[in-house]
Amino acid sequence: MEENFVAHQLSPSSWSRYEECPRKYWLSRQRLPRKASMPAAMGTAVHNSVEDICNLDISDREESETGWLPPTAKAILDRHWALEKATFLDTPRHPRWKDEM
Repeated sequence: MEENFVAHQLSPSSWSRYEECPRKYWLSRQRLPRKASMPAAMGTAVHNSVEDICNLDISDREESETGWLPPTAKAILDRHWALEKATFLDTPRHPRWKDEM
C-alpha cells in the first residue's frame, strides 16, 4: 500500500451529489463561500453569540454583581449580527431580500 494514502469517507448525500453531477460534488469540496439564507445568517449570529457568551471570563466578577449579563449578551449579539448582516447584504442574490430588511 502506498504510504501517502489518505482515507476518504463519502457520505450518502455526497455520493448522491456526485451521481447527480461530478462537477457539483467537486465544487462542494472546494470550500468556496456560499450564499447564506436569512435564517442561516441569523442562526450563525446567534450560534456565535452563544459561544462567545459561554466563553466569557467571569472570574473577576463579584458574586453579588447582578444585571451585567443582559447588556453584555445584547452587545455580543449586536456585534455578530452586524457582521452577518453585512455579509448577507453584500452577497449577490435576489433583490427582494434587501427590501425585507
